Amino acid sequence: MPKYFLLFIFSLFLVSCNSNSCQDFKTGNFNYPENLETDVKIERNESFQIETSKKEGYTDKYQIFWDSDCSYHLVLLETNKSFDGMKPLVDTMFVNIIELAQNSYTFKAVINKKVFEGQLIKQ
Repeated sequence: MPKYFLLFIFSLFLVSCNSNSCQDFKTGNFNYPENLETDVKIERNESFQIETSKKEGYTDKYQIFWDSDCSYHLVLLETNKSFDGMKPLVDTMFVNIIELAQNSYTFKAVINKKVFEGQLIKQ
């Protein structure tokens, strides 16, 4: 009987080690999938998210607020884009993580009543 109990505990340990949670994506460096042909790099810490594109020549800085483990909103603080449809300190993007994978997540974002879906890969 103790052998089965130890095997059960070991199995639970292995499963918990391989599963991700939304918490795993609160900080880090992220990219979009290669098939999107974008060079946007995202750096995220507990308070800010910075998105840069060398190809398009911009840097956006957002303040990030986690509403729950799997949802957050981004407030644009500053950008050097001439126009991207967002106004600093006015526009907010609401994001829900809808699916987790080993090193990525799929999200649904809403800004100004426009809905976007995408994936971010953690580096």
